[in-house]
Amino acid sequence: IKPSEKSGLVGRLYQLGTFQDKTIDDVEDMRRAGQISSTHKSVFKTIDFPNSSGVFTHQDGTGTGLTEHFLARFTGYIKIPSAGAYQFHVSSDDGFRLRIANHIVAEHRTPRSYEETSGDFNFDGSGTYPKVVPIELLFYELAGEAGLTLEWTRPNTSKSLITEDYLLTSDKRIQVAEEETRQIWIKAFDPAPDSSAY
Repeated sequence: IKPSEKSGLVGRLYQLGTFQDKTIDDVEDMRRAGQISSTHKSVFKTIDFPNSSGVFTHQDGTGTGLTEHFLARFTGYIKIPSAGAYQFHVSSDDGFRLRIANHIVAEHRTPRSYEETSGDFNFDGSGTYPKVVPIELLFYELAGEAGLTLEWTRPNTSKSLITEDYLLTSDKRIQVAEEETRQIWIKAFDPAPDSSAY
């Protein structure tokens, strides 16, 4: 994977041993301690895994090879278009934890049927927009059906899926895109002295 060339989030999946009554905290501790290893890695354009039995599969048909007793960790950056109050929505079966800009925004720590949990995050007016901040979504599945969806409600908009236009595997990509856009505007509105525009 070349992060600077990818839109979306990097997804790493870990096969877990058979267990019961584990929380997202337990599973995250296992990963950090090196007790589990990644068995699958892909770049996913969105977080949109319909709730179903069988192989945990993205809406676009990308399979993961895992059915139950696994952890999925999605990491990268999210592009925030403007300042204001945002709401993030995660629908999951089973548990999850969402971090935005290194803050826990929403979580459901224990197993459950497919439900939605939402959390608020306020991006203040400091700095320049659009801005790019880190995002991490942890999800774990025990047994039975599995599903995961990540949506948001931006200021003055309705709830929608967070698309690949706002998800990046690296902040370098948007830096390059912004510089390319800046150069286009310079050429359009600041022609060379010998240009016919003068």
